[in-house]
Amino acid sequence: MREVIELAATQKRRLYTGTALADMALFQYRVGDADTRVRAARTIGMEETRAVWNCAVAGASVDLATRTRVMGTAAWVAKTAASAVDICYTAGGGTALYETSPLQRCLRDIHTLTQHAAVNENMITRAGASMLGNPPMFSY
Repeated sequence: MREVIELAATQKRRLYTGTALADMALFQYRVGDADTRVRAARTIGMEETRAVWNCAVAGASVDLATRTRVMGTAAWVAKTAASAVDICYTAGGGTALYETSPLQRCLRDIHTLTQHAAVNENMITRAGASMLGNPPMFSY
């Protein structure tokens, strides 16, 4: 978020419009949408972290259903974070394409994260399978 807001502060104007990014309704919508996604992802991620932490503090083990849900949530958080970065990257327009753009770096970094086995979409599928009474297909 910081990177796209900093870009808007430069008074960058879209080619052929003459309007500053920060004054464009679509840009404003994208910034608001991305921010809401990030805050939602952060909230649910912290909720799951607290649940696991509370088990650890109590000396209790985390049951399979909770582990599966937490892993699915982690994958969803990564996917949602990637969608927020995609929105910011798109909002940045042609400036975002260049290697010198922080938005380009954010795009590469978040999509690198989403390729990790621990947060790929299969984890969401496994969490759903577990909710439906099917084995989550984890090997611990």
